[in-house]
Amino acid sequence: MDVLAVHTKDLFIFVKDSILGILTSLGCVDEVGVFGSVAANRSDEWSDIDIHVACEQPAQTGEAIIAEINARVPIICYRPFSAMKFPNGRYWFRDHSPFHKLDISFYEYADWRKIMDEHRQQGDPVLSPECQGLLERSATSMFSWDYSSKQKALFDIVHRVHRYTRAYVRRGTDFQNLSRELAGAEQYMVTHPPENKYEEQAWEVAERIIVLVKTTNDALEQALDESSLV
Repeated sequence: MDVLAVHTKDLFIFVKDSILGILTSLGCVDEVGVFGSVAANRSDEWSDIDIHVACEQPAQTGEAIIAEINARVPIICYRPFSAMKFPNGRYWFRDHSPFHKLDISFYEYADWRKIMDEHRQQGDPVLSPECQGLLERSATSMFSWDYSSKQKALFDIVHRVHRYTRAYVRRGTDFQNLSRELAGAEQYMVTHPPENKYEEQAWEVAERIIVLVKTTNDALEQALDESSLV
């Protein structure tokens, strides 16, 4: 896959609209809350999608919703949030930019409302698109992922690469942090090769991130080249 070809704002909007279209159409979804750069109307080609979903029995219903998403926008990699269990977490999609990932959490309605209110009280923009509730879940196979300690170690680094890349391309800051974490990711991938299909797909996502970061911004690419000579 050519990561440059799939890393555009138009394709970010496609992924975002696809995910929201799925969530707001399902009868098992009570409410959807969108926050972050999408809600603030400042998303760009480096943005991800931050969503909280209200539903009954969040664990079971969330698993079914993720399976529905996977059936329509295939998932290539998953990372759980540190304090929350599957299906809450980060999802990367096959044939799409690794920066166009989905961060999603599932809650019962009362908890969802409390979190939405907290966002608003902190001054964070929140969008709540109307849920049509017209469709039943299709008979899709459940999505599952075998998450290893090696994946966690690599994606701890990858998460920092995400953060520092956005800081650099948007504000020109954190270059030294980004250079350090990119080198750390590359070294870890060499010294800890993948041992199963789940790790292979996780390593593929990490490699796409490295390629994308190094090739999409001329100033960044030049700075990284110069730093490697020091």
